[in-house]
This record gives sequence, structure tokens and C-alpha cells, in this order.
Amino acid sequence: MANVLLNWTAPADTNNIDGIVILKKTVAANAAAPTCTDFIAADQARSNTASDIVSDGTVSQVGSDLAKDAVTVTESGVTAGSYYYAAFSFNAAGYSPCDVTDSELVIA
Repeated sequence: MANVLLNWTAPADTNNIDGIVILKKTVAANAAAPTCTDFIAADQARSNTASDIVSDGTVSQVGSDLAKDAVTVTESGVTAGSYYYAAFSFNAAGYSPCDVTDSELVIA
């Protein structure tokens, strides 16, 4: 098992942001890179439940929702596999476009 440290650039304007959510997608080795809608369906309203994320069994939330000015999180105990991560800001209306990791992360 491994620990994965993720970091990102905070949004420049956080006035309309309630928080940040980090999602992880399990993929087959060498799979095509996912897009934001592979994590959360486009135009999804924020319901604060796991039902917001794509329900194909490959997407999970990393930890709890984070503060709107958070810029880092560590996921502990990641098992062997291939993953992509995405960071979304959110408010009651829904989710922002996301920032998906640039490349597949393989934990051996």
C-alpha cells in the first residue's frame, strides 16, 4: 500500500465556493485519460451525497469534503492499481469544471 500526496492550485476567487472534493477513478492499465464527466455527470447539482459521483463502481471520494482554500490532501493506504484523480470545487448549485491528473498513477 502507498500514500498518495495530491496538490492543486486554489481557485483565484473563492467567494462562491463552499468547498473542494477530490475523487479517484480506478482504471484499467493504460486506459484513456478520463474527463470531468467520468467522475461527476455534467450539470450535476450538489446534493452532498455519494450519489453525485458516477455510479459505475470505479469512482470514489478521497476523504471528506475539504475547505475552499485547501490545496493538498494525502490519501493513505492506496492499494495496487491504476488511478486518475480529479479536484472539483462546489457550491449548492453544483460542481466546477475539474482538474484531472495529467497521467495515470500506477501503484504496484
